[in-house]
Parts: sequence; C-alpha cells; structure tokens
Amino acid sequence: MVGLGSTSVHRFTACLIGFSLLMAINSENRDGEVDNEYEFSYLKNSSKGPKHWGSLKEEWKLCSIGKFQSPINIIEGRVSVSSQIGKLGRNYRPALAVLRNRGHDIMVEWNRYAGSAYLTGNKYDLVQCHWHTPSEHTLGGRRYNMELHMVHRSSQGQIAVIAILFHLGRSDPFLDKVSSKGYNHHFAIM
Repeated sequence: MVGLGSTSVHRFTACLIGFSLLMAINSENRDGEVDNEYEFSYLKNSSKGPKHWGSLKEEWKLCSIGKFQSPINIIEGRVSVSSQIGKLGRNYRPALAVLRNRGHDIMVEWNRYAGSAYLTGNKYDLVQCHWHTPSEHTLGGRRYNMELHMVHRSSQGQIAVIAILFHLGRSDPFLDKVSSKGYNHHFAIM
C-alpha cells in the first residue's frame, strides 16, 4: 500500500483530522480503550457500524447524540483553513516497539522515546501508531482502504493525532517490514 501522495489537500486532511478534531482529548480518555475490541465496525451497513455505536454499549451512548465525533466525513464546504495552526514539524527516530492486533486495528506502541511532532509551538512525543482498515474517516464521502493514526502526547497530557489515508497500490516498505514480523513482537522501527 502507498499513501495518497503529498498534494496539499491530503496533507491538509491529515492535519485537519489529527489536530482540529483530536487535539483536545486528554490522556485520561485512553482508560476506556481496550486491546481487543471486536464489538464495533467502521463498515457503513454493518449492524455494528457507526450508526449503531451509541446503542452497542451504555458507555458509548454519546455516539448517538454527538455532532462531530468519529467517524468524520470531511466535506469541502465544512472545512475552514486556519493559519494559526502553523507548520507541522517532526523529528522521529528508531526505537523499540511492540506490535499488537487489537481486533479493531493494528497498533505499534513504542517502549522508548521515538521522536516528536511540533505544532502550534508545542512538542508532542510519539507514543503509538495504529491502522484502521477500512479508514475510520472519509473524505467527501469516500472511505479509503486504510488509515494511519500517529498518536502523540505532550508533557501536559494533550493528545495530537496525525492521520494519513491509504489506498490500494504499490507495496509500502514500512508496512511490509511490520507485517513480516508478525503480531505482538518487540522490534525496532526505523
């Protein structure tokens, strides 16, 4: 698989999803996340799909009444560009990690410092990446084959997520390396 490219629309979409929608989430919100969650689906027509999330579990009832929660359909008329966000800086490095299949996604969780992203004058350390298939979010109603979330945390506990949408295409060297290692193994990611 390969990313959608470096067009400004796709870079903007990744930053929009990651920053505008997920920036204010505090680290305490991870407490409700479990490692093996087959209880829901991102498939539109599934009985466990997004339209039904609010009725699947009592603690998910907000999914039925919220207006801007995941999954989000990014529509051109509803997007506004903000120059206050600034340029996304990043500095990543190899570090030991664990690869996990959590049922609803595949996750790489770093055991040591793996680098940081810099946004709005703040530093966010990379703590984990996970892939959803199909994509969690849509762009103009189009669901992509896969979506990567690079989850970062500041020293104040603020979360910043960078999202990248994938479509089927040529093989991706990084994903090939990850998939050849199998699940739940420790390895260094370069």
